[in-house]
Amino acid sequence: MSFSKKILYLGISFSLVFVSYSSKANNEQLKLSSIVEIQGITDESVLKNASVSLYAVNTATREVIHSINPHISLVPASSLKLFTTATALEILGEDFKFQTRLQYNGEVDKRGTLRGNLYILGEGDPTLGSKMFREYYYDPYFIETWINTIKAKGIKRINGAVIGDTKTLEDYTAPDTWVVEDLGNEYGAVYSELSIFDNKYEMLFMPRLIDETKLDIVQISPQIPEEVKIINRLQRVGDKYQFCIYGMPYKNTRIIKGAIPQDKLTLVVKASIPDPAYWAAYTLRNELEKNGIKVKKGPTTTRRKQELHLHKGNLEPEIRQVKRQQEGKYQKSKRNVKKDETPRVDLYTNYSPPLKDIVVITNRESNNLYAEHIINQIGLHIAGKEDTENGIKAAIDFWCAAGIDTTGIFLHDGSGLSRYNSITTKQLVDILCYMKNSKNFDAFYHSLPIAGETGTLKELFTKAPLKGNLKAKTGGMKRVLSYTGYCTTISGTEIAFSLIVNNYNGTPKELKQQIEKLLTALVNEALPLHYK
Repeated sequence: MSFSKKILYLGISFSLVFVSYSSKANNEQLKLSSIVEIQGITDESVLKNASVSLYAVNTATREVIHSINPHISLVPASSLKLFTTATALEILGEDFKFQTRLQYNGEVDKRGTLRGNLYILGEGDPTLGSKMFREYYYDPYFIETWINTIKAKGIKRINGAVIGDTKTLEDYTAPDTWVVEDLGNEYGAVYSELSIFDNKYEMLFMPRLIDETKLDIVQISPQIPEEVKIINRLQRVGDKYQFCIYGMPYKNTRIIKGAIPQDKLTLVVKASIPDPAYWAAYTLRNELEKNGIKVKKGPTTTRRKQELHLHKGNLEPEIRQVKRQQEGKYQKSKRNVKKDETPRVDLYTNYSPPLKDIVVITNRESNNLYAEHIINQIGLHIAGKEDTENGIKAAIDFWCAAGIDTTGIFLHDGSGLSRYNSITTKQLVDILCYMKNSKNFDAFYHSLPIAGETGTLKELFTKAPLKGNLKAKTGGMKRVLSYTGYCTTISGTEIAFSLIVNNYNGTPKELKQQIEKLLTALVNEALPLHYK
């Protein structure tokens, strides 16, 4: 039975029931009103060819309130972030913090010259330098804190380099199933053990004076390395925003193509940083120079050093150690003591905000970068390998051990950006119900957007009974829309629900209008029939 026919049958059936029990005054009238309203879905072509799954249960009793195709695996988009963040809270704990360490090797002579290198050792923190956590990184500015620490050590000049240190040396760090069109954009920023500034930079465009159909870049923040080349093919024509940034990880060319409405005078474009570890080293070196601390060599990374030495046919000891890490010979407890190199000394350790605060940004703002760092950290914690594949396996194993049927879960990232991901609405609701009884529930629940008020739901479902009531993670990409979370019915029953729609017709706006009717009926207890 198609989704539209199910809703039509549902409306007709319950209209008859409510007519025969008209004595139940106010409550029954509200339900009947919802049914009449939801029948508006039946004639819409938006769901004609769609795959639809809905599962809703009473969180206290686990009684199924409504279900449509709850066992089919569908693309969840960003609703998958609930899977990732719930797993992280359970495995890592809500108070877990990432670390980033400032180190040096060699010796500081009597003249204040460091005869060695300065290192920024990344350990997977996605928040370093994020303006979403100003109290951690901008009061005072974290780079300023580093420089003051370096000065306090008596270092006045460095005859080595500032090096961004990561274990990841591959040429391509994005999940294999991410599409090229995403990678140059802010939402497609890839994982790096040493991330900085949310792995993004912003460009301000304004119309060209001679030809106002063209746009010029007038400001870039933060400062980008000179070697980054931006090819600007953006135009000011038509009446729609339709542009994309093309670029690959570790490649310094970025191409911006497309158009903005001709009546718009300015545009801010957010792009992904191609090599975050290098940008961290570049930024620190620049600030050192501004503060009178000369650095003899240019900024670099352990990955770039590997490329250089591979080109020369010489793997230096430091790189051999990293290769051993990738081959599984790496011992976590010895991470800071790399054999065959001059021992390092810790100068300063940055601690990230607690995981519960990171989860808020991940879910409420649907931050892909944070979700990818979290799934990698799960892999490191459980399997000793900081990568997506091990993180996903550890997460699925956790939920399987918790008693959830994980059959049909096929995942390729932690954020939901991959179109190859699939999961069922029942599995997502099972996780919601599990978290309801977890010691980490408050942190998890607090991270969800609130209808009509916060995050990705701020502009959606702005009327009663959904506004302020429905708390859910949103998910959306081309021909995919999903909502997963909690709401309370008119009788006070708390419901955990998940709704996923794939391959719908029409526009996202049209589908959202139909979903609002459906969720309103759910809250008004007008959807009691089950469809297996």
